[in-house]
Amino acid sequence: MDEKMTKAKLLVELKLARTQWNTLIAKAIAQRSKPGLLEAGAAGSWSVRDLIVHLTSYERWFVNAAEAQLCGEAPPLDGTEWMDWDQRNAIHHQRTLHLSLDEVMADSIRTYERLVALMELLPEEFLIEPQQPPGMPQPFEVWEQLRGNTYDHYRLHMRDVQVWLDRQR
Repeated sequence: MDEKMTKAKLLVELKLARTQWNTLIAKAIAQRSKPGLLEAGAAGSWSVRDLIVHLTSYERWFVNAAEAQLCGEAPPLDGTEWMDWDQRNAIHHQRTLHLSLDEVMADSIRTYERLVALMELLPEEFLIEPQQPPGMPQPFEVWEQLRGNTYDHYRLHMRDVQVWLDRQR
């Protein structure tokens, strides 16, 4: 049986995966240069830049929800919550096409730093025990959502970026 998740373990996993992600992005920049990160093909038609935006959009959702939680409010909705993943991803992708790689990278860093700060502020019970915010049809464990939308998500797309880099050689 798996060991019980704790806030400390959650933060360690997140920070470790983010360090691995940052290392891979630095490797991609060194190997392909920043303009290379704009080329399609890192994950289907998406570039590495698009993957950075994609990961940031999921972190931002948690940041917005956590900030609302700390204020005693329901999480804000952006209209994509009940869409399937492909639809949601396409909309978030379209909303950010105007952003440069530097803007995307800076936003990613800011959003991640805010994510960690909020996780450190939130009580362990909120992160670990089942929650049912207003409007949610059933309870869920926040840490499982974080795992799927942050550190497991990084690792999923790290494979995409590594395969893309290997193909470039």
